[in-house]
Amino acid sequence: MISDLYLGTSGTRFVTSILGILTRVRNARKLQEKLDLLVEGIALCGWQRVHLYLIDHNRKKLVSSAYFGLSPEEIEYLRKNPMNYGEFEHIVQSAGDSCRVGIAYYIPIAVQDKIMGKNSAEKAVVSHIPSEKFKGWNPSDFLFVPIYNRKKVIIGVVSIDDPVDGEPPTVDSMRPVELFVDYMTSLLGEREMLEYIDRVESILSKIFEASPIGMFVLSKNFSIVDLNPMATEIFGRKREEFLGSPVWEIFSYRKQWDSVRKSIKKGGVTHRDVLFRRGANESFWGYLSIVGVKEEKGEFLGYLAAVQDTSGERGLKEYILRAERLIGLGTLSADMALALSNALYAIVGFTEELSGSKDTEDISAYSNEILRLSDEMKKMLEEFVSYSVSRRKKGSSRVNLKQSIEKMLNLLFLLGKTQGVQIKKEFDENLFIRANSVDMEHLFMNVLLNAFESLHNRKKKHVELVLERSKEGIVVKVSDTGCGIKKEHLARVFEPFFTYGKEPMNVGLGLYSSQRIAGKYGGRINISSRPNVGTELVIIFQGGE
Repeated sequence: MISDLYLGTSGTRFVTSILGILTRVRNARKLQEKLDLLVEGIALCGWQRVHLYLIDHNRKKLVSSAYFGLSPEEIEYLRKNPMNYGEFEHIVQSAGDSCRVGIAYYIPIAVQDKIMGKNSAEKAVVSHIPSEKFKGWNPSDFLFVPIYNRKKVIIGVVSIDDPVDGEPPTVDSMRPVELFVDYMTSLLGEREMLEYIDRVESILSKIFEASPIGMFVLSKNFSIVDLNPMATEIFGRKREEFLGSPVWEIFSYRKQWDSVRKSIKKGGVTHRDVLFRRGANESFWGYLSIVGVKEEKGEFLGYLAAVQDTSGERGLKEYILRAERLIGLGTLSADMALALSNALYAIVGFTEELSGSKDTEDISAYSNEILRLSDEMKKMLEEFVSYSVSRRKKGSSRVNLKQSIEKMLNLLFLLGKTQGVQIKKEFDENLFIRANSVDMEHLFMNVLLNAFESLHNRKKKHVELVLERSKEGIVVKVSDTGCGIKKEHLARVFEPFFTYGKEPMNVGLGLYSSQRIAGKYGGRINISSRPNVGTELVIIFQGGE
């Protein structure tokens, strides 16, 4: 009997018993064993019935976890009917200082209905000891001891009952329970943390060694401290050749590293395409990610760098983009040829009428039409040549987004793509991003061309264009009342070579190319569509000017 053990032993024997439990906790391998020892230790402090709940704050539930002195029937009942999370919160909030005994909440029968409610699961499991066996404690009284983690968040609660001495709790009588719970919590936390760290380190070590991506551990001064086998394979050098050397030596150009370092110093992380050095003379393209590792004070302890060889993938992507650009030029060339042909036929017609007319007013009218059509042809050729030649430009500049969109709209107008379409424009002024102007024109040409071509054979032909600044950054919206896209096709529209259209020149690269261009400058594209209703495409550039 616990009462015999507690009342019939000296303080030395009590301490020895508690130390024995703590030793068993240290040797226990399973968490459940440790929780069982926790409630046994609380019982040794003078309580005959103990019930432990662990608290899951995310799911808002209490989990009945360990017991001492309860019958199998009582345990089964509490497992199936644990205390309600809301009830526990209400106890903590409503008990007040009058019900506090040290850190514990003592709830006598007189105030239970007010604090706990009438249908508490704990009330259904009451002591079987007659009340006359107790001196001041009522068998229906409740005592809850909260368990705190290091952040002072309650992670568990212990319901204890039937004091061995028969007295209500006092600060002094509860002191052994508090000390034991505090020590057990720190012991469990320390033990669990060490096990967790061991597991994490083991997993990270396996990932580091077996990763198909080259990985480097860097000091805070950016020298190479360690690297995995894949890094040696990618760079074609032995491990010992890297150790202690500055990381910039793996870059083909020192200027690239200077830019990377500046980015890291600013934000602690960077992701970008980089030209690396392989062996003595070879270079290759790779995708670099560097993440800083900080200590508690916020200072960098070092960095973890990951390198993926993308030379083959990069070549394929560049080929796809070049192919898409050529196809785009081919499509526009065909449209331009048709527009020029129509203009030439009209000029020929007016010329024939002009040669056979003697009426001064007719001659003047025909001459004006010929001049107007010739001027349109000239503008058409100039815009097309400008669009074609501009594709050779490289480098970034401050791009005015409104001007880029207007330029592509004008070209599509000259090619007859906007004929019969009601266009609504809402453009904010002076919105810029740092980008390659050719890329921006290519991006807007793709999305505008998609919108106008979707209106083919539609009675209602509307396109709405919005350029604005929002909380997310600079937003470009292109909405149309076209044929729309089926739900099963919508998830695939950004895949290369995927096409749902019937146009012979549509090879499914436009939106793939657009998404890549947007991503290149920190943007993204969202698309929503309903068949026979229309499509809205939203381009979001973070930041901007």
